[in-house]
Amino acid sequence: MMNSGVLAGLVLLTSSVAVASGNEFQVRSLAGKVPAAPHDPYDSRDEGICKGEGSAADSAEEKVLVGAGWIPFFATQQAGGTRVVTAASSQDGQCRPVGLTVFVFRDGRAVGMIRPRESTAVPEPSLKNAGALVVNMDYWGPDDAHCCPSKHTSIVVVIGEHGITHSE
Repeated sequence: MMNSGVLAGLVLLTSSVAVASGNEFQVRSLAGKVPAAPHDPYDSRDEGICKGEGSAADSAEEKVLVGAGWIPFFATQQAGGTRVVTAASSQDGQCRPVGLTVFVFRDGRAVGMIRPRESTAVPEPSLKNAGALVVNMDYWGPDDAHCCPSKHTSIVVVIGEHGITHSE
């Protein structure tokens, strides 16, 4: 039984996508293979001013992500054999991460990804233990200034040996 307070922002669950407070998370199990990062026609990662942004790819999991075109951002979290890495699909003209996606690895194998449908949303994973992850997300409402997202939602993810699911 999950704590109802953790799920307070969760409005609707479907079989593959969780819709929360008017915004969506895509929760997807991976069969050991990290998908290629989506192509962005304007990706500033190779421009001089943006080179070196993001995190160094130190772990085997981060190197797999870089090989698939992702840019690791933020600190990797670990509990037991579970590692959680947040990576961006590209960077905008101000070197900010775009398309942030949370990847879950179990014993070195990619088992899942959690991605906000809104490319500018900022997911913040919190690995509770080797089998449970909470992802909080801030996102912008239609009248928000670029500096200050006013919307927030959360999702609870259960991590299994071969995949991930969102929890009710």
